[in-house]
Amino acid sequence: MKLALSKSTRALVLGAMMSGVPLIGIAQQAPAPDNAKANTQTDQNTADKQSNTASDRDLTQQVRKAIMEDKAISTYAHNVKVVT
Repeated sequence: MKLALSKSTRALVLGAMMSGVPLIGIAQQAPAPDNAKANTQTDQNTADKQSNTASDRDLTQQVRKAIMEDKAISTYAHNVKVVT
């Protein structure tokens, strides 16, 4: 497929290519988030610190079941972590 370009368009494209200036906006890359401080906090309850007693497991199961049965909340809300 042959693309027909006017002389001025060809000159613009060629000039941009030779000068290293992109015709389309410069893609900016976002810096990677630094979560080091958040990941080292020890005062938060996490799943690995959850109690394994029968009553805590039952309570967690009931809460998770109630969340999953509630169709009024979003999919993201259904993916919440429950720690007892």
